[in-house]
Amino acid sequence: MVREMICDRVSNVLCEEISYDELLSLPKKALDNVIRKKQLRMFSPTEVQKVLGTLSATHFFKKNGGFELVKATDPLLGQIEDFELYFRIVPVEEGGNKELGHIDWWYDEIYGIPKNDRPQYKIWISINTEPGLSGLMVKKVLPDIYSYRTLRTAYSSRPQINDPPGLDFYDFPAISPGQAIVFESENVLHLGSPNNGDLNRISLEIPIRPKLTEGLRKNPKS
Repeated sequence: MVREMICDRVSNVLCEEISYDELLSLPKKALDNVIRKKQLRMFSPTEVQKVLGTLSATHFFKKNGGFELVKATDPLLGQIEDFELYFRIVPVEEGGNKELGHIDWWYDEIYGIPKNDRPQYKIWISINTEPGLSGLMVKKVLPDIYSYRTLRTAYSSRPQINDPPGLDFYDFPAISPGQAIVFESENVLHLGSPNNGDLNRISLEIPIRPKLTEGLRKNPKS
């Protein structure tokens, strides 16, 4: 179902119906708008509910009942009311730019989101990866070890890490389609690995946080 939703979204952008197999082989040039504009990769509220209704999502939130989705951050509008759930595509021979390494909370700082409204974890789900050839690189660090500056583009504002470490600094889990990596949003430096595989890498990203009490919602800490 998730594959079909992603294909539908990309087909709408390209004004051409494509299959999942075709999506895996599309060149970077064809995917340029989808890659650059997060808004095109964000699932609608209806689509989010469909994803949450899948067996795996139902099992996760039943097993981890103390968690909930967070509000989405639109690159141009900041925090909005919709839930955050989006996909990402990395074409063959792309990815692995060490200057794109980041901690998720850096984005929240740029958008001015209070700490109690920020995600505590991200679920990174492989829709298509080739183990050892494409995936996600992660490394837990002390929050203040690395710093960033804000880079503003026509599409968004994003953090640009200062003095980025090399790719050999990161752990690179071998992950297959359907598997997930869950990591902390506050202190895990991460970036997409170089895609050395034969097919486009596709992932689903779901930021979550522990459910807040009503008192915390009314009196958030900045």
